[in-house]
Amino acid sequence: MKGWRALKAFLERAGLPGRRLLVSLDFDGTLAPLAPRPKQARLPPRTRALLSRLACWPSLRLSIVSGRSLADVKRHVAVPGIHYAGNHGLEIEGPDLRWRHAAARTARPLVMDLALALRERVRGMRGVFVEDKGLTLSVHYRLAPPATRPRIRGLVVRALRPHARRLALARGLPDGPGRPAAR
Repeated sequence: MKGWRALKAFLERAGLPGRRLLVSLDFDGTLAPLAPRPKQARLPPRTRALLSRLACWPSLRLSIVSGRSLADVKRHVAVPGIHYAGNHGLEIEGPDLRWRHAAARTARPLVMDLALALRERVRGMRGVFVEDKGLTLSVHYRLAPPATRPRIRGLVVRALRPHARRLALARGLPDGPGRPAAR
C-alpha cells in the first residue's frame, strides 16, 4: 500500500524509536467523507487498513475523537488497539482506559427531555432531525433549505436558554463557499 509506505518512511525519519507520538483524528470529514446523514458515513477500506497498521506501530498511540457517541464511532471504525473518544471527549475507551464524564452522565435525563422538546419543535421541518447520542445531542439541518437555517438555530438557542448553567451549545461546521452546510 503506497500510503502506508510513505507514512512509515515519514515516521522513521521523524526519529520515533525511543519517542512516543499521539495521533488523534476525527471521523466525519477526516477519516470518512461527510455524508448527508450520520448513519450514511462509511470508513473507506483503505483508511481502515491504514489505521490498523498505525495501531500496531510500537511508539505511536492512535485515537479517534468524535462528536458521535462512543459506541457509534467504535462501530464505524472498528479497529482494535486504539483509543476512542465519543461525544466530544465526554466518554473515552481504549486498551488501558474507560472513562465517562460524571457531570455529563448526571445530565442525561435533561438531555433526553431536551431531545424530546426539540423533536417536537422541528417536527415537519424539511431536512431537520434531532440525534440523541446519549451524553449529547445534535440538531442536524444540513439538508434543510438555507432560508430556514437561521430559524432552526434560533429555535435551538431558545430551547437551551433555560439550561445554560448545565448544558453548552457547540456549533457544527459553518456554512459558506466550499464548506458543507452546518448540522
